[in-house]
Amino acid sequence: GRAHVQWELRHGALERVRATVADLGEDLVVEGRDVARWSRTGDTLDVELNAPVGGRVELELRWSQAVPPGDEARLPVPRIEPDAWRSESSLQLARDGEIEVIPAAEDWTAVAAAELPPWGQGLVEGTPTAAYQRAGGTGAGHLELLRFIPVPGPPTVVDVAAYTMATTEEGRVLMKAYYEVRNDRGAHLTVRPPEGLHIIGARVAGETALPSRGDGEAWRIPLKRSLETVEGLLSFPVEVILIGEQAPWARHEQRELALPTLDAPIAASRVTLHLPPRYRSRLEEGEHNVVGSFGEGEGLTYGRGVGEVGAAEADALFQSAVEGYLDNDFAQAQAKLEQLEQLGVSNENMVRLQANLDVIEGKEGAKDKGDRTLERRVKEQAKARATDEFRQQEVLIAEAEQAASAGDYERAELQYQAAIEIGGKLAKLEQTESVEQDYRNEDLAVQLQSVSGKKDEKKKSKKGKLAGNRRSVFKSRDATTSSSIRYDADPSFDGDGDEDWDEEVGGDRGELTNVPRGPMPGSNLAPEPAPPKAAPQDGPASEVTLGLDAPPPDDVSIIDANGIEDPGPGTGNMVSDVVLEDMPLPEPEPEPEPMLQLESEMFARSRRQPVRRLLRVIGSRARERRTVKYKRAPARGLGRGRRGGAGSEAPSGDGAVFYDFADDGIDPSRTMPQDVEPAKSIERLAAPEVTASALSVVIPATGLTVRYEQLLLDANQTQTVTIDARRRRGR
Repeated sequence: GRAHVQWELRHGALERVRATVADLGEDLVVEGRDVARWSRTGDTLDVELNAPVGGRVELELRWSQAVPPGDEARLPVPRIEPDAWRSESSLQLARDGEIEVIPAAEDWTAVAAAELPPWGQGLVEGTPTAAYQRAGGTGAGHLELLRFIPVPGPPTVVDVAAYTMATTEEGRVLMKAYYEVRNDRGAHLTVRPPEGLHIIGARVAGETALPSRGDGEAWRIPLKRSLETVEGLLSFPVEVILIGEQAPWARHEQRELALPTLDAPIAASRVTLHLPPRYRSRLEEGEHNVVGSFGEGEGLTYGRGVGEVGAAEADALFQSAVEGYLDNDFAQAQAKLEQLEQLGVSNENMVRLQANLDVIEGKEGAKDKGDRTLERRVKEQAKARATDEFRQQEVLIAEAEQAASAGDYERAELQYQAAIEIGGKLAKLEQTESVEQDYRNEDLAVQLQSVSGKKDEKKKSKKGKLAGNRRSVFKSRDATTSSSIRYDADPSFDGDGDEDWDEEVGGDRGELTNVPRGPMPGSNLAPEPAPPKAAPQDGPASEVTLGLDAPPPDDVSIIDANGIEDPGPGTGNMVSDVVLEDMPLPEPEPEPEPMLQLESEMFARSRRQPVRRLLRVIGSRARERRTVKYKRAPARGLGRGRRGGAGSEAPSGDGAVFYDFADDGIDPSRTMPQDVEPAKSIERLAAPEVTASALSVVIPATGLTVRYEQLLLDANQTQTVTIDARRRRGR
């Protein structure tokens, strides 16, 4: 042990200091800058100083104490009480080596290591496990010492070996060996098949195994280490498939059938043999290990109520529960176990895994189920697997602090919440005497509350600014009034006129007003004569730009930039006679392949879009183009590819245009390639290579069934079953 003793003097000076020390080792050593000599009489420690010291006196104490033998021991908490008017004490424990130290300090208050005073930190050697503090001298208490001593035994044990075999009268054998293996420290399981059979596949814990060849036909199947629980090691399944051919069966058959040989002991072996069709066993129960039903090993398997397929499904679910536990996803592991219970299956492995989950969750009564040393090992192993979670929490805290510094309180709040959620899971992995993670979670909760408050203040401030801006806008709009209407009249035209929009300066909306085109009533303006109409021109229709108020001619229609015909005035279009001459016409796009393009959908789409309309006048033929747009065929071959030659016009009227490519002048030699070889036939692909180690089979039950059971087989011992069967006559 190690202790730091410190005296603080309010006034005066000391030539010596005194303290009461108890339960310290006999090899106590006292060191200090001001120490001249020291002596220990019983539980009293006297220290003589070099000279009178005022202000502060510091001593360093070191000692050791022998640990009693055995897997469990108890030592009192070292007691150090300085001779002073008022004192404070702290205690910090660490794990060193293979001994677990469990404190029982009722008079102490558990704190985090960061909460210890400066004079109480940095004293332990090893991994800190707990910290305590109290006002006054060292309180009473004791330390329980637990030493984990593994039980000696074989590195690998097979709890149950279940063999299922199907045979034929020709001597063929198909066998599936299913082993429940508990592996403590073994690297692999050696399986040697019997004569005439060979292994074609192997799986470990539901996953494809990658075995290696041993001596002869033996396979060395790699194993994983069993999960340690408070009630023992979990077993996992190892499945091996064998196939082969032996001597044909006689009408009255008597033979010894050997089973695979393992390099691990077997607690219980169960054999299910399906005889060839029309064969009947002559053995009675009790002869040559023949049984009517299996009795041993049911606690490790799923019992007689679950078939072969159901057992495979249950194995997959249980392995998912184990994987979730190893990933520290205890909720998933618990859900898988509950799903197995709903299916009506249970075994000892499920009970063992549930015991571990109860210890992690801290359920009442879980502490009394198993060894306390194993319970602590379960938590320590889970904590060691949580390295990524600890690192992820540190990253989240750093990101939250960075976001808070940048003023992004919403993101900082989310990061703190995620860190607290991870901290809640990590707190379950702490030992009962440790409050390190609880202290961190409380600190994160304080930070989260602070960030949430700042986020709310920021939102309120932003809403206040928006409300202020809105009030200022309303105030400026109320201060500005408008009651004028602007008329844009052209005295050159008379009649009813067209509709136009009013523009109110500072107003909220414009109203639709019928603006007269003639002189205003009561005005002295005389109407101007209308401009003369332009003479019609020969040839195709040309584009002309009208004046702002000039009406369109009768023989033309108004088309916008999207190809939409304007219905003219009086039909609800308020800007039909307006030409925006400041916008250039779009460049014509290259004409595509001959096609029939329906543009009704484009018309509907363009009418929904608020676009500025470019108006132009085209010839009278454009009025006939409604919903069908005729495209010219592109030039190819020797001609233009249009019907009727290069000088013909596109047909008018509604309908479809049919092209006759016979007179398009296309060179047939260019459309029909020469010397084209026929496609080569695709040869049949080679059959895929089957990976035997990934094979899993279901043994067919074609004949009568004979069951054998044998207990306690040693490693490298070959088990054989006796067959005595007779074939029935007829079908």
